[in-house]
Amino acid sequence: MPKKKSSFEEIESLLQEVGQKIEELVKKGAEASGELKDDIDEKIQDLQEDKERLQKDFEKKKASFQKKYKGTKKQVKPKLKESAGHLKEAFKSLIQAVNALMK
Repeated sequence: MPKKKSSFEEIESLLQEVGQKIEELVKKGAEASGELKDDIDEKIQDLQEDKERLQKDFEKKKASFQKKYKGTKKQVKPKLKESAGHLKEAFKSLIQAVNALMK
């Protein structure tokens, strides 16, 4: 079963795909001539700027999320260990109860 991509991986993949599409447009624009070429070049430049803006925004959001996640993880980890201890005790009690009923 293939590993499921994280949201960050999916977004990074989409941004790479957009970059590839822009490169394809650049190649097609190089084949154009005259006023059409100027118009295509301008639109390609706008697309590249938009992609770069999205990339920077994504990187900022990703870094912010990871920073918050690490802080939350530090707070939650001791509570999870405590809960795991309680769960183990509950299972031990359940096993003892089952064993008592089996006698």
